[in-house]
Amino acid sequence: MEQKRVHFIKSAAPALFILGALAVRMEAQFASIVSDPVQEGHSWQQLANDIEKLKRLDSTILKLEAQYTQMQVNARYFTSKGVWQGIGNQIVSNWTTPNMFGETATWNPAVLFGTGAPAAWQNATIALQRNRYLAGLPVGSSRDLSYLAAVETFDGAGPTALQTLGNARLHQTQMAGAIARLQAAAADGSDGMNSEVQQLNLLTAGTVQHLQMQQTTNNVITSLLEQQTLSNKLQRDAIVDHMNFMNQVDQYMVSQGPSWGGAAQSISNYRSR
Repeated sequence: MEQKRVHFIKSAAPALFILGALAVRMEAQFASIVSDPVQEGHSWQQLANDIEKLKRLDSTILKLEAQYTQMQVNARYFTSKGVWQGIGNQIVSNWTTPNMFGETATWNPAVLFGTGAPAAWQNATIALQRNRYLAGLPVGSSRDLSYLAAVETFDGAGPTALQTLGNARLHQTQMAGAIARLQAAAADGSDGMNSEVQQLNLLTAGTVQHLQMQQTTNNVITSLLEQQTLSNKLQRDAIVDHMNFMNQVDQYMVSQGPSWGGAAQSISNYRSR
């Protein structure tokens, strides 16, 4: 029995030695691993940041998907636009007739197309004769010079008004086609014409057309303001002429004697004032 124990110990000794060596080696290997809490904390924070970024990205994707779905719905069902179509108010073309002696032959082209406005104004108005006796009068001191200034300013504003009127009619005629095409595109119910980009293009085109028409309207208003200014000038000159006349009457009553005399000189003095 004792011999069997000795034999078992001798036979198991190499295996025990090998296990002991492996245990020592594994202990040495795992003992070399060092735990760094700071680095581990950074790694967890980076992982949390990445998770948060993924959440935001997912939210953005959901919003874009909702917008795309809404655009599809609009393009598919927002197609009944015919009830919005309107009719533009066209400027009436006024033809001056009958032009018996050629006095208005150039008037129609001026007010319809803006061509030949100065000649049209000159042919339709009375020509002003030159009064050489007004040459020596100080500017602003005579009724006749005021009237002369009124005629000269009217002769400048009149052709301008004619040409502005003709340009407005011509411009509206040219814009009518562009407005009609814009309206047709806006009323188109097809999917391709109801995309966001297409709708923005239509809005931009409508804004540009509105600005162009507003420019024409501003030109017309400017011409009307000039005409109103000249009308105010005539009223102002008439009032001032009356006041000056009454002043001269008062001076005449004080300066003249009881007997009538020197009428020619009195009239001449009156006209020169």
